[in-house]
Amino acid sequence: MINLGTHRVKQLDDGWMIETLDGKPSAYFEHDVAIVDGKPDILSTFKYVDEALNKKGNG
Repeated sequence: MINLGTHRVKQLDDGWMIETLDGKPSAYFEHDVAIVDGKPDILSTFKYVDEALNKKGNG
């Protein structure tokens, strides 16, 4: 999860949904993985997130 506020979270009563304790916006990312010749190949990337965070930090 990438959170604008706290890293502290709680699971809701439905047993599935998660939200931050401070209620600030967050995003959840997952990797897509393919198994090729018995080995994992990570298909997704966080390149765009890393670029956005680095630009924000260098601004």
